[in-house]
Amino acid sequence: MSAETLSRPWFDIEDLPLSDEQLLARETWMMEEGNWREDHSIPSAGNHYRYMWKWDSLKAVAINARRGDPDRAALEFATLEQYRDPQTGFMPNKIFATASHKTWRDYPEAWNFNNNRVGTSYSQPPINAWAAMETYESFSAQGREDEGLAFLASAYGMAEPGNYTGLQGEHAYFINHRQNSPDDPLIGVVHPNETGRDSDQANKPWEAFAKGLPNAKREWLHMQKLGYDLGRLGRDPEGKRIDWIPEQTRQKYWVNDVMFNAMHAKNLRHLADIAGILSDTTDSQQQKEQYGQEILKYRTIANNVEKEILDRMWNSSDGFFYNLDEHGEQIPVESVTGLFALMLDNIRDKQATSLFNKLEDGGWFGTPYPIPSHAVRSRFYDPEPAWFNRKFTPWWSGSVWLSPNEILTEEGLVRRAVALLARGERQQAERVMKIGGHIADKTVEMLAINPKSMEYYSPITGKGMRVEDFMWSQIGLHFEKYRAAAEAMRAGKQAA
Repeated sequence: MSAETLSRPWFDIEDLPLSDEQLLARETWMMEEGNWREDHSIPSAGNHYRYMWKWDSLKAVAINARRGDPDRAALEFATLEQYRDPQTGFMPNKIFATASHKTWRDYPEAWNFNNNRVGTSYSQPPINAWAAMETYESFSAQGREDEGLAFLASAYGMAEPGNYTGLQGEHAYFINHRQNSPDDPLIGVVHPNETGRDSDQANKPWEAFAKGLPNAKREWLHMQKLGYDLGRLGRDPEGKRIDWIPEQTRQKYWVNDVMFNAMHAKNLRHLADIAGILSDTTDSQQQKEQYGQEILKYRTIANNVEKEILDRMWNSSDGFFYNLDEHGEQIPVESVTGLFALMLDNIRDKQATSLFNKLEDGGWFGTPYPIPSHAVRSRFYDPEPAWFNRKFTPWWSGSVWLSPNEILTEEGLVRRAVALLARGERQQAERVMKIGGHIADKTVEMLAINPKSMEYYSPITGKGMRVEDFMWSQIGLHFEKYRAAAEAMRAGKQAA
């Protein structure tokens, strides 16, 4: 049945802004009918995004968990895991195997992949453990703790050579194949699209250091040539692997992305938390010791990754974090990627305060509708991008994507505010929560003033653009952690 034949809640301009009830009705339609395909979600209800995509599905898992539907969340998580390569732990960013055929949009790139019957040869950011924790917490909130624990146990997986599964398989892939070196725990991306911010110039050193703005046709050809070269270099001679072999493609492309590495560190911390939960449920002393060793390992790696981000990606002159190119040099593009250092447990006060300032600064990220994907001061910034306009400003050149808003608020600002409050710095904590509240309110407003849930939004007007019925935008309705923390702060203040 096509999306158009379903009982969609249609809205027109007279309905705007949508009420809370209408927003939830639209979300229910998307998550249960329009974007749902038997055992998984697709990013949009139409044919533009027809397949299962790694981090889109993981966000769908989290959305369904927060909607109080852990069964659907667990089902999608399990479906996604079917496409992990047990040889390496790799998971494609786009899984062609979940649709009957490819579209013209997938070519010529698809010809370059090792196994395009399954999916792409590059991945997406590691947020699997976060999605698993959201699902477990959803089960627990419904009084179904045992089912939640069973889900975690199945999701935890294994990290044994030739049998990499689940969350441990995800960890093993990035540690075994993507670290800069045994002594440098930052992980590299093998293609700009792997960050999920496909067109972000912060991952394109050839654009960042060039004079002027790129030419659309020339840049398209450059990306096709890059994909061809990576496919040739990364080919598996045995024809067994899905991914390009990173040790071979690295000679052509390698970037350390701030957001990707921050999510890697956070994923490891969630994985350690899951190991701790599972350890508490076993009576076996041997298993407890094994979990204990794994917890220490994950947290140690996370600490080491954070240190490299905070030391090497930080630019003290600009007070901002930048991606690193293949030589370890900072790529001077003011992208939203630099804000993701807010997720790090060990971020220094000076660094965090500088990022707070930039979220409020109209010359950086303080636009009427936050958070733009490029700072206003970036030479690539365009609030309403279009791929073939005269300036060549693709989708991640200044538009607002709602998932970063939620992640940066709930996994960044809220955590920083709680830490500040614990240190007795209430005034600064309230300031940070105010920033988070502004982002949360404006995010919901963007959803409410558009009759359909869109792929991205204008940071100036809040107008939605490009693909309709875009699933991950629904995360913008779920600032539960922020709202719970805000309520706790208000209650604490009143009690004091």
